[in-house]
This record gives sequence, C-alpha cells and structure tokens, in this order.
Amino acid sequence: MNQPVDRNAVLQRAQQLAGRGKFLDAVNTLELIRRANPQGATKDADLQHLAGHCLMNLGQIQPAELCFKYAIEARPGHAGTRVEYATLLRREGRTDEALGQLDAGIAAEPRSDLAARSKAALLMDLGRYDDAG
Repeated sequence: MNQPVDRNAVLQRAQQLAGRGKFLDAVNTLELIRRANPQGATKDADLQHLAGHCLMNLGQIQPAELCFKYAIEARPGHAGTRVEYATLLRREGRTDEALGQLDAGIAAEPRSDLAARSKAALLMDLGRYDDAG
C-alpha cells in the first residue's frame, strides 16, 4: 500500500536540490508528488514552476515549456513564472513571445518590479534602448 506523500516536504526538498544545481534530482523528487496525485499535479503551480525551471536548466525545452504553461494556467497572476518562461522563450529565439509573457507578468503584479526589470533588460539586449525606458 502506498504511503501518503507530504507535498510541502517533497516540494521543499526539490527546491533545496534545485538550489544546489541538482536539477535532475529535483525533478525525480517532484515525481513523488506527480505519482501520488497525477490529476492534481498539473494544477499545482508551485510544482509546475519548479519542474519547468529544472527541466529548462537540463535543456529539456519542450517539457519545461509545458510545465510553465501548466503553472501559468494554475496561477496566471504570478510574475515569477512568467519571467522564467520568458527566459526559456528568449533562449529559443522567441523574443516576441518572451516580451508578451513579461507584459503579462507586469500586468499581473504591477507593484512588483521583477517582470519590468526583466523586460527592460531584454529590450536593452535587443538594442531597443528607447523602449527599455
């Protein structure tokens, strides 16, 4: 018989692993949550965001993108997820989509400057200095 999974403890352990650059170990740890609740896992914004972050750092772009989309669907008002997703999109040369995610992040959390700073940095990298403000 399966033992119940303490979602918060597992998520915290995965965050610690990711923070030490052990992205594959973090993804494998997150699988405990996914296996315990397959339907609920896709609606778990924290799990999906962290999985997307880890998978992106492992170079697994398509699975990472799917995770970010699930995270945004579950919690559309979280600018941090949109900034990470924009990073993935930028790395893939999808600059317009990245800017769209950053604009959505700014709209979602207008008091936070995370998305605004990320957008300004991206625009500066693109040589669009006047747009960077």
